[in-house]
Amino acid sequence: MKAKRFLFISAVVLISAVCLAVMNINYDRLSRYPYEDKAARALIEEYFSNKDIEYIIEYSISPSEFIDFISYPEFSVYHAAEYNQIRNSIWYLDNEQVVKVVELAREKMTMEELIHFLIEYDGQTVMNYLSLEDTSDTILIKNPSSSSAYVDDINTVHTRILFDALPVVSLPSKDVQVTVASAVLEPVKNMCMAIETELDLHKTCGGLIADAGYVSYDEQALLFEEAKLVHGEDALLYADSAGHSEHQLGLALDFSVEGFKKEHFDDSIQYEWLKNNAHRFGFVQSYQKEKEEITGKAERSWHWRFVGYEIAAKMYFEHLSLKEAVYE
Repeated sequence: MKAKRFLFISAVVLISAVCLAVMNINYDRLSRYPYEDKAARALIEEYFSNKDIEYIIEYSISPSEFIDFISYPEFSVYHAAEYNQIRNSIWYLDNEQVVKVVELAREKMTMEELIHFLIEYDGQTVMNYLSLEDTSDTILIKNPSSSSAYVDDINTVHTRILFDALPVVSLPSKDVQVTVASAVLEPVKNMCMAIETELDLHKTCGGLIADAGYVSYDEQALLFEEAKLVHGEDALLYADSAGHSEHQLGLALDFSVEGFKKEHFDDSIQYEWLKNNAHRFGFVQSYQKEKEEITGKAERSWHWRFVGYEIAAKMYFEHLSLKEAVYE
């Protein structure tokens, strides 16, 4: 009798277990979800944990809010509003890039700041910057297209590419064609016309030669490696690391004059003219000996930067560096 009772209880337990298993197999985690999009439900079942599903049910979050992003590795349903904020503001990013850039940025800046940077820079540059393990000692500047944009060993444009680089046709160059930002072309042309007339040397642009204009991130990286070989630990005094050069802004030109070595450019009459007149055309000598403590750079008599007419005049008449004129 005991044996029959044991067999009966065992059978009941087994049947109950089977029934529970069947119930679990057939349990619809989305039974309380009010949206009937079958394709969306399938994706939700595939990618969402029970916690995720409880979240979208509790807050009645429509599949349209997140379904376009759901399959990407970094996706989090809890950040769907931010994905949509970026997608609605920045047209050129695809959905995968939206997810990636939001997840990279969330702990480092607000979405409003992120939108600003995605407008001022290309998406890849922003993601490259945000991918840095530590951004505490380097700051992505907010106005890379402005004539007053300021870069130094901390402030950077990172891997930004100058998309409006155009050849400088108003003065000769030694080797490759020198390019600058489009905003610089007219001021350079006007300055060349003035120096030709005022020095009366009967030479194109008064004898000035363009040695360098826009320099890309990768090119600057190579130049800085060369500077380290020459100057060692003092390389930053004489050169700029990639992403921190005024040349990458497309606003700077390095000049030379036939018959003068680079380090003796300041002995030329062309330099003397630039020192006294370049501000009339919006240009300044970025790195001067008396400003070395402020700029952190040794003097570069050959390096001239377009900052715009108003700022150039202020720097000239008040004997200021760009940092002092604009940011202090």
